[in-house]
Amino acid sequence: MSDLTPEQEAWYALGWNLPRSELSAAAQLEYDRFKPDWEHDAKLRQEAIWAKMHKVDQTGTTHKFCFHPHRQVIIGVIIAAFGAAILAAAVALGLFDFSQTGLWWEICFVAMGLFCVWAAICRFRMGVRVSGQKLIIRNEVWTHIIDASDVRAITLKPKNISEVRTHWEPWVELTSGRGVWIYNFDCGPARWRPRPELVAIVKEVRAMLGVRADDISQPETRQDA
Repeated sequence: MSDLTPEQEAWYALGWNLPRSELSAAAQLEYDRFKPDWEHDAKLRQEAIWAKMHKVDQTGTTHKFCFHPHRQVIIGVIIAAFGAAILAAAVALGLFDFSQTGLWWEICFVAMGLFCVWAAICRFRMGVRVSGQKLIIRNEVWTHIIDASDVRAITLKPKNISEVRTHWEPWVELTSGRGVWIYNFDCGPARWRPRPELVAIVKEVRAMLGVRADDISQPETRQDA
């Protein structure tokens, strides 16, 4: 960070949760000056993120977490609209084409449209639920229901989400030796430390289940095979 001013270096370290010891002497002074205001702002951000990503049912027993709720709703609406268009095409095909070939195309269109509707519903339901002593993980396709007693630990690990991108995501390690990723609990690029306001939500999920983890603020850096 030699090309940054001490003020910029300090803000960068605070923003990415970097150790103060890695900064230059001048930047450490700025770090100490900025830190109280940063912590106050971080608390406000944490409260805003918590309100946005955390929902509780009327009974107060089921907690739902979703890191990107607006994104999932937008994607779900687009998929549902696409499915509705395909179903409309299937209806039109059935009204105007009575051949055997048209019947097969109609069946294919109906199947594709219903699949899109199902995929949209999955998008709307994506996230994590903690209900009693059960952890329910819903992704684009699958739903995993796990008893808290079957969870050995929940730890952040680097996960390849594309050929060029690796991000921190929670890994649920089971007592059986297997494990499950909590999809869409993206805590930031793995080349930096995980975002503390998102890590706090992962910690809350762990606390609700009463399970342990490695030091989540110093997550593992090894890649999963």
